[in-house]
Amino acid sequence: MFFQDRQERRSCLLGFAIILALLPVFALIWLSERLARLAIKKKKTEGGGRLSDPDKWPRCTNLPQPTVDPVTWRLNITGEVEHPTTLTLQDLTQMRKRKRGLPMHCAKGWVYNATWVGAMFEDIVARVKPLKSARWVRFVGADGYYECASLSRLMSRDAFLAYWLNDDKLPPNHGAPVRLIFPTKYGYKAVKWLTEISFVSSRSKGYLDGKLANYDADGTIRFGPVQHRGLRGRPIQKR
Repeated sequence: MFFQDRQERRSCLLGFAIILALLPVFALIWLSERLARLAIKKKKTEGGGRLSDPDKWPRCTNLPQPTVDPVTWRLNITGEVEHPTTLTLQDLTQMRKRKRGLPMHCAKGWVYNATWVGAMFEDIVARVKPLKSARWVRFVGADGYYECASLSRLMSRDAFLAYWLNDDKLPPNHGAPVRLIFPTKYGYKAVKWLTEISFVSSRSKGYLDGKLANYDADGTIRFGPVQHRGLRGRPIQKR
């Protein structure tokens, strides 16, 4: 006989049953992987993709690029705070440093790989001591671009002010001497050539709010129709 005894027959039949039960799972995994690859391929053909060379990163506004002298540059921090202050680049570089390798996501589909180094936003908050009424933070750049974000989100997402990109100082075309880095948010939330931070009680519009499709006030990174929760200290993108 093929089977030596009844116990061996039962074991063999159980093995076949397990394999048959797992076949749909393996098929679903394979199908999911195929669909993901097709989605990535489609995004690339539509103009999206992954870039690592910062010089190839596009901009989403036609605002002229300002010329900012890092020696005379100042960051004014005002609004509903106990201690309004003005910081120099040297002040920021002497504060605690945050280094993050963060993919920066563009609302148009691009993803940009970069490593950023900068001063921790929570340390700036601790220095100026916002009032209880200050629930929002407005950022303004030297080019006239501006954005507004929730103070609690900025703190919980480990936002920081970057002055270093990859292996060198932040280049002029990427917001030198300082730009905002806001993990889990699209790059248009990351204001460049930062000159002013204002703590306010109510939300104000960002520069691109209502002007372009996919550029909403929240700016949380989305993958397809599903909103991605993101990771603490991770994703972002570029403006």
